[in-house]
Amino acid sequence: MAAVALTASGAGCSTQAPHGPGVDMTSSPTALPVVAAPDRFRVRAEQTAASLRSGGTLEHLHDAVVLMQPVMVGGGFGDDGVAKETFFAGLVRLSPRVTGAGWPVTLRPPGLAPRDVVTLGPRETLELATHLQPCGGRGQERCGLTVTGAERGSVSVLTQRGAMTAPVWRFTGSGIDDPLVVVALPPGVLTEAPGAGGAPSPQDGDLLGAASATATGPTSLTVRVYSSACEVDLQAHVWEADDVVVVGGTTGGWGGVAACPAMLMATPAEVRLARPLDGRPVVEVVSGRLLGPERS
Repeated sequence: MAAVALTASGAGCSTQAPHGPGVDMTSSPTALPVVAAPDRFRVRAEQTAASLRSGGTLEHLHDAVVLMQPVMVGGGFGDDGVAKETFFAGLVRLSPRVTGAGWPVTLRPPGLAPRDVVTLGPRETLELATHLQPCGGRGQERCGLTVTGAERGSVSVLTQRGAMTAPVWRFTGSGIDDPLVVVALPPGVLTEAPGAGGAPSPQDGDLLGAASATATGPTSLTVRVYSSACEVDLQAHVWEADDVVVVGGTTGGWGGVAACPAMLMATPAEVRLARPLDGRPVVEVVSGRLLGPERS
């Protein structure tokens, strides 16, 4: 990557490489060029940051731990689509033999002080993964699945700060091929990933969001930028402020193509930051969705 230069940009700044053409998805690029953020990207990034600040989200994220994956972190139903639908519809019976309560654990989130918490019991944990419905009684739907066992455990989960060991319950029963592994932490211990829902919508459709951001060094990110398979002149961009980093890209459109295959692509771009990340959250420009960053 070419040497970077810095340009002041309101409350933030944009890390720049020399201006140049983007790449076309029709050429199957392995990476996108990272160039100076154009005005339309910078304006949208400023709007997204302002929206996240206005509700106190960015301030909260300095001490929060955000789970960057579903609360059900393992297990499944094999090829049984009916069992899967039944589970997520909440038509699950918890056998009376399933007993147990929460237990004390010490969480060690990367970059934060240890936190002592008490986990949830098996029923409360199961309800984090599916909204249990009354079933099996008169006038009620039949319970399609029965959970007959629950075992305590722990697994490594992905947070916006990196990997963290979290307590889980492992559920077994009829119709469950692999034990369902569900994080057993009470609501509020892990923060829901925020989005800047109140930010104004972009006035043009040439801004691109991102699928992920991975920190590969103190001042470097690998950002996977979303696009269709037909976009032309794709470029990746970054905008930085003291409390947040905003990433994404822009596109020149479909280049005259009338129809495009319904494929969502995510192409990497190697982004250099103006200064070390130092715990700043990384969000994508279109929705303000928190991307982490993940750690390589």
